[in-house]
Amino acid sequence: MATPRPEVGPHGGPAVPLAEGRGFAEVILEAAKPGVSGRQQRVAVYFFGPDLKTALDALPTRVGVDLKVRGKEEPIRLALKPDPDRQTTDSNSRFASEARVLPIEQLIGDLKVAFGGEESTIPFAGRR
Repeated sequence: MATPRPEVGPHGGPAVPLAEGRGFAEVILEAAKPGVSGRQQRVAVYFFGPDLKTALDALPTRVGVDLKVRGKEEPIRLALKPDPDRQTTDSNSRFASEARVLPIEQLIGDLKVAFGGEESTIPFAGRR
C-alpha cells in the first residue's frame, strides 16, 4: 500500500513527505506569542508518522528552514530547535525557530532535515 501524500497537515500547514517513507513534516508560520498580535513570527515544524496523526518516533537530529523572499536571491535561513507546545498532543515532535520579523508573503522554501548522518532538503509551499 502506498503512503498517502496529503497537501495539508493537522495544523493547516503544508505537509511534505520525509525521506525513506518515515512520515511527514508539517511547516507552519505562527505569531511569536499565541493570542498577541504583532509582527514577530516564528516557523514551527511538526514531525508525524506515516498516518499524519501520531508523532514521529525517531526525531531529526537537526532541522532548518530556508524561506524564500520575493525579489531577493538569498533566502532567510532559520535553525529550528525542539520546542514542545504543551497545548497539543503532538508537541514532542515540534521544532521552532526564534521569533523575528519575517518579511514574507507566502510560506515557500526548503525544509532541511537530518536524521543521524542522512540529510534531506525538501521543498514546501503553503499559505501564510
